[in-house]
This record gives sequence, structure tokens and C-alpha cells, in this order.
Amino acid sequence: MLTKRTTQLGGYDTASHGWTLTGFELTEPTPVTNFVDIPGRIKGALDLSLALTGEPVYSTRDLLVTLEISSGDREEREAKIMELTNKLHGRRVNIISPDRPRHYAVGTLTVTKLFNNHAHGSVEISGVCEPWLYSAEEISTQVQASSTKKTIVLYNLGAMPFVPTLVVTGGSVTLTYKGASITFSAGTYKWPKLYMAPGEHELAYEGTGKVSITYREGVIR
Repeated sequence: MLTKRTTQLGGYDTASHGWTLTGFELTEPTPVTNFVDIPGRIKGALDLSLALTGEPVYSTRDLLVTLEISSGDREEREAKIMELTNKLHGRRVNIISPDRPRHYAVGTLTVTKLFNNHAHGSVEISGVCEPWLYSAEEISTQVQASSTKKTIVLYNLGAMPFVPTLVVTGGSVTLTYKGASITFSAGTYKWPKLYMAPGEHELAYEGTGKVSITYREGVIR
């Protein structure tokens, strides 16, 4: 038996609700540029696009999903359209493409009824989405600190920079990253200095507690 092609919209599985997915398009984000003309500059306009963080910034993505349904009578299909609209219209949700089940986009949806005649009905779902496709699986690493300073290498194999979440338990931990040090007592933290651009990152730690480092990678494609 063939599995019906589906998409997940905020936990709403279109196939399991009787819909046939007839169209799914998620556009590519474009880099946001900032060029400044400087009189006399022989290399042309100065590109300030990476000036803030050294990493590119991207525009939002556009989503367009088309669904059709032919089961049931007209009244039953109208009820399906109403249910879909009430669940998703104006909602900010996670969106899983039928072709990328290990990643998801995040966007705000608009549901538009196209038609519901005697034979079948159709809706169009549009959305404005963040530029990143997020990994379905978080990465989490835990280390036990001691009086001896040790190091761990963290990897960002995606394209999106991020600051991981730090959870300290069982004591205090001193972290050192790129020459900066800070001591955390038990609790949950975001340390802005620990800004992980794509690549490898060496983090030193010492103290009496444990620290869990959790993050989610993001890609463009």
C-alpha cells in the first residue's frame, strides 16, 4: 500500500486528516546586503553585510502549500476546512517538508479556502518563515568539572550561528572561551560570549559541578 504524501504543520499531519498534498513550495532565503558608496573607494561600494557578527543575514522564506480533499460529502469537507483553518490560521508553527523529514522550518501561516464544490475541496496555506531549516534532533553534551582544567571541542556542522543553552548542576563551573572566563552556579544560562559560528569551538571548564551544553543546528538547504 502506498503511503500518502504528507506535510506536518504544527503537529497537524495533512494525510492523516484526509488531505492530499498537491503542492509544497518553500523558497530559498536571500542574503541581506548592505552596500555603502564611499567617494574615492576604488573597489566600489563597501559591503557592511557582515559587519555586526561576521556572519551573513538572510531574508525570510515564503511557504505555499496546496491541499485537496474528495472524500465525504460537501458538508463533511466543509467541516474539514473549518477544522484546518481553526488549527492553523495565524498560528506560528513548525513545518516539516515531505522531502526533509529530519529538518523543520518555523513560520506563521495563513489558510485560504479555494473552493468546495460537489466533488472535492481545496485550500491554500501560505506562510512567512524564518530563513533556517532546523535539525529535528538537538545536540546535548555533558561534562563533569574538576579542579583540573579540561577542554571539550564543540562542533557546529550547520550554517546557523547560535548560543547554546548551559545547565549547571551539582556545584559551580568556570568556563573559559576565547580568553574570557565566567563562573556559573547551579542553574540554566545563555552565555553570549559562547557564540558558535559554523566550525569547531574549544571550551575549557573546571570546578565542582556538571554542565550540559545543548543546541540545535540550522542549515539553509
